[in-house]
Amino acid sequence: MTGDAANGYLGLGTRLNSGPSRLLVEAGFATEVRQSRFLHSWIGVADLVHVLALRDAEAIPAEPGRRLLRTLLDMQSHDWAEMPYDPVHGDVYNNREHLLRGLLGDDAGWLHLGRTRREAGRVAFYLAARAGLLDLHDSVTSFASAALAGSREHVDTWWSDLTYLQPAQVSSLGHYLLSFGHEASRQLDRVRRAHDACGNLPVAAGGVAGTTVPVCRASYLERLGVTFPATTSRDAMWGTDILVEVAHVATQAALTVSKLAEDLMIFGSPPFGWVRIHDSHSRASVYLPQKRNPYALSVIRGGTSRLLGRATGVLTSVRTPSAQTDNWIYNYGDVLETVELASSLVSLASEVLARATFDRDRLAAAALDDFTEAPDLAESMVVSSGIDYRTAHEAVARVAEAAHQRGQRRFAAADYDRLGLTGAVPPPASTPAALVAARRQEGGASPAQVRASGRRLERRLSRATAWRSDARAAADSTTRSVVAEATAAANESL
Repeated sequence: MTGDAANGYLGLGTRLNSGPSRLLVEAGFATEVRQSRFLHSWIGVADLVHVLALRDAEAIPAEPGRRLLRTLLDMQSHDWAEMPYDPVHGDVYNNREHLLRGLLGDDAGWLHLGRTRREAGRVAFYLAARAGLLDLHDSVTSFASAALAGSREHVDTWWSDLTYLQPAQVSSLGHYLLSFGHEASRQLDRVRRAHDACGNLPVAAGGVAGTTVPVCRASYLERLGVTFPATTSRDAMWGTDILVEVAHVATQAALTVSKLAEDLMIFGSPPFGWVRIHDSHSRASVYLPQKRNPYALSVIRGGTSRLLGRATGVLTSVRTPSAQTDNWIYNYGDVLETVELASSLVSLASEVLARATFDRDRLAAAALDDFTEAPDLAESMVVSSGIDYRTAHEAVARVAEAAHQRGQRRFAAADYDRLGLTGAVPPPASTPAALVAARRQEGGASPAQVRASGRRLERRLSRATAWRSDARAAADSTTRSVVAEATAAANESL
């Protein structure tokens, strides 16, 4: 590509004798420019902080520094969609350089002192990831809170919990729902660790080994509101483990809610009929008048599959020799889009759970079907007869099979006689409420234990919410402070 379209292309006339080919623009630079919706404002923050750091080091003349700051502030006041980014000029950073050069001439060149385009891009990516992870943290907290609310509502809704999708043990629906809340709370810990890991910003990194420009890393990070111990400039610039961590943390959060969506898809089908998904999360069939499809569940499941593909793609792209750009070309967008999509899916799952209606009567009516009190009967035999559990297990299994052959769905009084449990001390429980009430160990399904576990989860969520609120307030304050300091410096008198 030559002529007007290539004017100002970085390197043209020095190391390059031609602008980029059309195919390179379409296959490479266009992808990078599309990432501007994530990176534009954060590259702006990184640029402002870099100029302020150069001023601190007295490495940039006063007037070019002021002109740069004024122009960068003007760019920062515009949304990414308002910027004339054109892939002909390269990625987002090179587009900004092209615009600055057109407005400031040679003064624009001071922005590159002591810093590569990679440094600006990496800093912007990590700041964008931290912001996105706070949104994900908020979504996961909401989901865990919805699971907690559901557990409290259904602490005495009896049902047969399933393993392998087979009736396993009488429990409460509240105990089932609470398990998703606790898993989500562990995802919050992972999101927080990933957020903190994104503080490994490659400032003052030069090309790879550092710079001779005496910028202060500590003050640089302080302006950005980040605390992270120094490793090496090469690690900060080219390490890829945090890319993988962010993508996989977001995917794990979605996997938690996807499991629930899978269950609800089954539980809401006519053979079960245990739950009804709200109309606002359903879609009618265009051909089948009777159909009512739980569309939101498909969105969650399908979206999570996409996230799994992206997370795998990130892993694949970083399997290269170290310090390779192909680790990053697509991953800026892929990783940040993964976090964004995960947040949307988790938020949707929170709403689905909050609005779903569970059929208490139908759940309770089937709670003892398929001999789900069998383990309780075996344990009663151990206590009353002093036999080992394996022997009791085999005896109950034989009685259950014989009852099944007679067409029974559950144990009858005569089956207790066959097991020698008539008059046993303690007597075998025969109602769902009594069976569940006996599960008093910590973490068990008894109402008291479910409530206690819910209180533990509530405390965890309260601490997580406080951390997120502080982190978000600090990030917002940091951005305002950078803009305010840059504005004051840009307008100071000679």
